[in-house]
Amino acid sequence: MIDSQQSDKTTPVQGISFAFDQQSTPASEIATNWLSRSYLILILLGLTLGVLYWVLMVLPNTLEPKAVDTLSPVITAKPVKLLEQSPWHDAQLAKHRRAAQDVLSQVLEKQNVLEHKHIKEWAPGPFASAIAMAEAGDGFYRAQQFGQAMQSYQGALTQLSALEDRVTEVFAGYLLAGQEALAAHNSQQAKQQLTIALYLKPNDGEASLAFDRALVLDQVMALSKAGNILRDEMQLEAAKDKFSQALSLDQQSDLVKQRLTEINETIKQRDYSAAMSKGYNYINNNQLVQAISAFGMAQKILPQATAPQQAISQSKNLQTEHKITLLMARARALEKKEQWRGAQQLYQQILQLDNSLMAAKLGKISSGARAMQQQQLNRIIDQPLRLANNKVYRQAQKTYANALKTKLPGTHLSKQISQVKDILSQVRLPVALRIESDSHTDITLFRFGKLGNFRVKELQLNPGSYTIVGSRDGYRDVRQQITLNPNGQLMTIVVRCEQKVTNG
Repeated sequence: MIDSQQSDKTTPVQGISFAFDQQSTPASEIATNWLSRSYLILILLGLTLGVLYWVLMVLPNTLEPKAVDTLSPVITAKPVKLLEQSPWHDAQLAKHRRAAQDVLSQVLEKQNVLEHKHIKEWAPGPFASAIAMAEAGDGFYRAQQFGQAMQSYQGALTQLSALEDRVTEVFAGYLLAGQEALAAHNSQQAKQQLTIALYLKPNDGEASLAFDRALVLDQVMALSKAGNILRDEMQLEAAKDKFSQALSLDQQSDLVKQRLTEINETIKQRDYSAAMSKGYNYINNNQLVQAISAFGMAQKILPQATAPQQAISQSKNLQTEHKITLLMARARALEKKEQWRGAQQLYQQILQLDNSLMAAKLGKISSGARAMQQQQLNRIIDQPLRLANNKVYRQAQKTYANALKTKLPGTHLSKQISQVKDILSQVRLPVALRIESDSHTDITLFRFGKLGNFRVKELQLNPGSYTIVGSRDGYRDVRQQITLNPNGQLMTIVVRCEQKVTNG
């Protein structure tokens, strides 16, 4: 409009003059002229504004009620087209699609878990039914009937979950069947059942152990059969070796354990009987030490048996009796030889073995008394000078008198009695002693008295020991010990002080 007006000012228009020297035209006339020329433009502008108003303000209000009017046959086709293009409808479809996909994801997960557990081996029918339901859901899904698809998927999930919940129960059944097959020694059946059990629970220790046993069952049975044959042939060690090999393959086999226990018991009985027989043979040969050893071996083989201990006691009693018999014989032999102290010791040993033996008790008393008598007589004989003492002399007389009362004295005692008799008769007889000196030495005889100075002196003294001391002024003293034996010859001694004592 502005551009048109500016153009009008510069371009001559018919009926309007832009010459400044002409007489001016009134304003009302100018407006009337302009409107007459521009009325078409104004009409077009008004129409344009009216259409714009109708499009923006009126049209939306008139369309909305018609879109929801389902009773009009003319407009029914248009809403279907608009619904397919509606974001809300698309969102709902997407929502149901995602829900179906979520359930399908769980179905696939359950399917994967069960297939890893080899479900077709232990529940093929129920598993096929669940898969068929899932496949039906796929048909609904492709037809974009997502609600029905989700229902089918959910049904399949429910069936698969139920199958998964049965795994522990089914596993227990196959494990039990496998173990029963093992007990029945059916390796093929055991391996089949336990294989499925391990499909269900691969890390189960009990099933793994049972399956390992099934793998070696045929070898175990073959070794056991060979052991039975060897046992019947009394090749016991060889049979034990076969059973031991079988047990090394299957340490849980009750059959092999039983066979091995039986063969060990058979070997024990054999060795026990052999040891007992050997022991009794030793007893018959009076080899009592060897017999006790053999019975001891039998007791080690069968600790619960009572016969070995009884046989050992019998052997020890026989051994004791035999030892006592030997000791008694030796003691009596020593008595005959009048070796009383040795006999007394032997009787003491016998009483340590059997304190109830009266013969040993009497023998000990008798031999002890004779040993004491023998010792007293020997002391008189060996030390006759002791009899110089009156008390000792009287005791010797008493000992001699008792010896005379001994019944059946032996040769040694008779000789002792004779020797003591001579000693007692001679011990009181004086013995001559000759003392020579130099008339300058002063001589003293202890137990007798002072003898003084002399050249020669003879004395009659009782047998015994004496001390003689000689002294002289300026000389060193001299001292001598002498012994006068009973019935001894004349003894001569010289007593002189000859070594001078120097001063300083």
